[in-house]
Amino acid sequence: MIARAFMACVLGASACTQAAGSGLHGAMFCLPPRSLAVVSEYFREHPGALMRAARSLARSRPVQESLVFTLTGARGEERQAGLLRLDPRSPDGVVLRLDLGDLSVSVREIDGPSGEPRTELVGVRGFDPGRYVKQEAAGEATLAVFQKLVPPVPVPVLALALGDDRDWDQLLPLGEPVEWIAAAPEGAMWRVLGVSTGGGAVATPISVWLDGGTLAVRRVESAWDSPRGELRVRVDAVPIPAMPTKNWVVDISGRVEVGRWTDLKAPPARIVEDGVFPGSLLNERDGRTWSAFEVQQGEPPERRYTLVVLYLPGGGVTGAADLVQAGVLARTALEGDFARRLSAGDVPAPVRLRVRPAPCFSSEVFTAEALADETARWRGEAGADPILFSLAPDATLHAAAPGANVVGVLLGADMRVLGVYAPAGDHDGVIDAIASRIRRNAWPGWSP
Repeated sequence: MIARAFMACVLGASACTQAAGSGLHGAMFCLPPRSLAVVSEYFREHPGALMRAARSLARSRPVQESLVFTLTGARGEERQAGLLRLDPRSPDGVVLRLDLGDLSVSVREIDGPSGEPRTELVGVRGFDPGRYVKQEAAGEATLAVFQKLVPPVPVPVLALALGDDRDWDQLLPLGEPVEWIAAAPEGAMWRVLGVSTGGGAVATPISVWLDGGTLAVRRVESAWDSPRGELRVRVDAVPIPAMPTKNWVVDISGRVEVGRWTDLKAPPARIVEDGVFPGSLLNERDGRTWSAFEVQQGEPPERRYTLVVLYLPGGGVTGAADLVQAGVLARTALEGDFARRLSAGDVPAPVRLRVRPAPCFSSEVFTAEALADETARWRGEAGADPILFSLAPDATLHAAAPGANVVGVLLGADMRVLGVYAPAGDHDGVIDAIASRIRRNAWPGWSP
């Protein structure tokens, strides 16, 4: 009876919650101190009741928090930060503001032409400074309506505050119903353990950490097997200072309205001479992000150069081989220049040119086997340095040569682009262009 009274208090059926505030501590004070042990035992035995209590409280108060999404898998650990502001009972109808990476959205409830409830979304992406998305859906701002309007985002409190018992799997993208099987205090929090099986033989675990005082979600974590090994997802949430809901609306001044997310497009990002190359989009064979400084450290920056030959596996291989050989022969020419200057009594600064093939894979076709094939392809190529690879051909290869399947980009150690070269019938001309550009940069005023 005491446990039921406590649950009624938490779920808002008692005036105790209103009198003591919306937090769990306020609800607990409705009970004699000796009854708290009974409550704790009740939650241990009924983990689903604890999650429903957390959901009820999430619906009854504003949530404003920072989010950190951590994905750990075969490529190591990747992180993304965001901000969430949610108020299902907002007095002015603005119920949500979400900022995640380059995505910013605000959601408000409005009246339709006949007074029916509708949900309106306004969203922008950082890569498109001139347009914004505006969409509407019938009904109030439930989880199902929100998911019709926004690209998929694993934000646990949305499933908690806007969903129902059928939406526990949306705390993270599990895709199958979740059964809550255990709950226990863990420090200042409650940890609730669930499983999602979908009728299969292997259960996918999910753990939720709830603040012991407010039942606010502080962390959600799960792991499952994928073709590339175990994938672990974790979302951490930390409260942030409150902002009035009237300030949540996304600023669209100076932008043109479009109706679909796919209508937002990045302006063509070009890789041009004297620009900066997006080196973070290239990886070493082991998956580490490439750095021209790291791989050539120990030499002054003005003496270090890399010819990166970007190509599409398949159609770009022949042209890539031509550019790699051009780079190797340009390096030989520079070595000859250096030797001649030394024999003439000059002491020039030595230069170092690396020639690195870089296959560019789309994420749909990239596999470890495909990378191994490209690695083997260049292992016997005389003079070629170890390969790099990219999973962003549009931002690397096609940004330097739109529509092409191969291009060479000459870089200084500071990632400044010194030249962009296409394979050409005049092979000697390409060799001379690469060597001449390095001569001008490393040995100003000197020519062979």
